[in-house]
Amino acid sequence: MTKEITIRDSEGRKITQYVEYEWRPMFCEKCKKLGHQCKEPVKVIEKKWMPKPTKPEIVHEGTSTMPKESAQEATITPQKIDGSYAEEGNDDTWIKVATNRERGKTIYTAPSNRVDCLNGFEALGILNDSLVSDVDPLQDEQGSFMYYLTAVYAHNHLAQRRILWKNIEHIFITIQGPWCILGDFNNVMNAQDRMGGRMVSEAEYKDLHEMLTHTGLSEMHSSGDHFTWSNKHASEPIYSRIDRMLGNTAWFQSTSDKILKCLPPNVSDHALLCFMNNTKRKCKSRRFKFYNCITDLVGFQDVVKQSWNVPILGTAMYILWNKLQRLKPVLTQFSSNISNMSLQLRNARTELNEAQNDLNQNRMDPVGILKVKELTEKVIQLNSFEDSMLRQKSKIEWLTKGDSKSAY
Repeated sequence: MTKEITIRDSEGRKITQYVEYEWRPMFCEKCKKLGHQCKEPVKVIEKKWMPKPTKPEIVHEGTSTMPKESAQEATITPQKIDGSYAEEGNDDTWIKVATNRERGKTIYTAPSNRVDCLNGFEALGILNDSLVSDVDPLQDEQGSFMYYLTAVYAHNHLAQRRILWKNIEHIFITIQGPWCILGDFNNVMNAQDRMGGRMVSEAEYKDLHEMLTHTGLSEMHSSGDHFTWSNKHASEPIYSRIDRMLGNTAWFQSTSDKILKCLPPNVSDHALLCFMNNTKRKCKSRRFKFYNCITDLVGFQDVVKQSWNVPILGTAMYILWNKLQRLKPVLTQFSSNISNMSLQLRNARTELNEAQNDLNQNRMDPVGILKVKELTEKVIQLNSFEDSMLRQKSKIEWLTKGDSKSAY
């Protein structure tokens, strides 16, 4: 990891800035992997082999049946499933999935911790009744690494989702690079994410916000419909935004040319999120230039405060970057009055000369005197703006071209 950064200022002096990290993961210099160091002794796990269990009789038929109390308290030996025995000592818990009537059957089986997918993705694992995929690195057509991807399908109960947020925080510790999470979070982010049904309380999204703060993840804005789920009821309809795509700062920087679009749900109750290239042709626009003189214009502070105080959810750097991007068109529109300053100054001087000529015809006219006074102040202000803009432009050109005797 980078320890220091060397930069050069306009006068050619080098400045060294040391980089401090709040936390560094453990890194092995020998194996080049995170999470351990070969200097520490490796714990050897001793395996103890147990005798192969015998197949029990798990189907009870006929007149003699197993009482319900005995069935719940009985210790069941792992049974042979699909030609293989489950080993003793593992963490599988055998549960009763069907109870017998007076003349029926009692069947025991072990819960599965994997869900097969037929769409080309890896299988999803079950974490506390929530589905979450492993952190899979995605590659492009040339086989180059793009970013890490995690897919989730959160539980309906808030307590179970809290455990899922903690598991995501544990995954965050092992991530180095761009990383995104997408899927059904079954959780709103704020009160605006639900329409209809019960009101949104802070307790619903408090834990999710804490997870986003700890992991540095932010939600990607989407186009299309704001809500991604509905109950499709004619009476008491409910609309919610529970499907989303999250990413860290490195992921947003690597996918700056992508957009997220919320497509119509069709026959499903969930809308389809489409992550695709931004194919919209961008018109060539002029580069943004901030002139220092606009800070003296009336209303500058109010315009900046109005744009800056609109809240944005995310990390500190993500909020700062988005607010600056949002402020650019506002300042461009605000400073449009001082564009082509030379022409404005020339017109103002012409108006001042005409007003002074009219005043010479009637020197005691109070209206003419006030008009000359206003136009004089206008010429002085525009002249000050032009002087400030030329000074700023000459400084920029001097840094890029040097003493080339360029005309301004």
